[in-house]
Amino acid sequence: MKVGFNGVYRENRKGEFNVPFGRKDQIKVDYDNLKNISNLIHNVEFYNLEYQDFFHLLKEKGVLNNSFIYCDPPYLPEDNIVNQKQELYTRDKFDHERFMELMSKLKESKYMISMTNSKNANSIYGEYGELKKCKARDLIRTINPKKSFTSTELIFSNYDIKNN
Repeated sequence: MKVGFNGVYRENRKGEFNVPFGRKDQIKVDYDNLKNISNLIHNVEFYNLEYQDFFHLLKEKGVLNNSFIYCDPPYLPEDNIVNQKQELYTRDKFDHERFMELMSKLKESKYMISMTNSKNANSIYGEYGELKKCKARDLIRTINPKKSFTSTELIFSNYDIKNN
């Protein structure tokens, strides 16, 4: 169920929701699918924390080493569409190097990170040689209703995806 433009949830620096609403007359809800998802996640705990705080919480609960952790950090700019706003957002708002330093210390947990296929991403995430890298999918991203581009999403993991 997508209710924001392109199914995105985004906040500005003040913590305010700032995704454009598009031009839909109505939002269609698949109630059967929504009920199915509700049943599937009945015993799932959701948190809205900075990743450092979340990992600390898992460690305090004694479950960090037995966890599967999926991370979807802000994507680094695509090589062919780098613009100043995108660079500033990803560089100042989220420290990818610091994130990866912490992730590399999670030796007992299995984790997966999605990221764009770009020079920036490959230099930061590819630096950790123990990570496996595979292509997730080609994406058609819509920047606004009149502009779209194709990109490739990569998956970096600390385990062999094909064998699990």
